Amino acid sequence: MAAFILKDLEQKAGIGALTNAQVEAIGNGITTIRNTRFIDFRFRLIDLLKMLDSMCKPMG
Repeated sequence: MAAFILKDLEQKAGIGALTNAQVEAIGNGITTIRNTRFIDFRFRLIDLLKMLDSMCKPMG
C-alpha cells in the first residue's frame, strides 16, 4: 500500500525518489494504523492522513 501511495505522490505532487528507509517507515506506519481498531473507519483515515503528512513534511 505504501508503494502505491508513494508512487501516486511522486506523479501528482512531484515528490522525488525516496530512500528504502523512508518507504519502510511509511509502510510500518500504515501497517500500524491499519491494525489498530477504530470505532469508525473515518477515524482510521484521519490517522492515516496525519501520519502520511507528518512523514512527508520533513521530506519537503
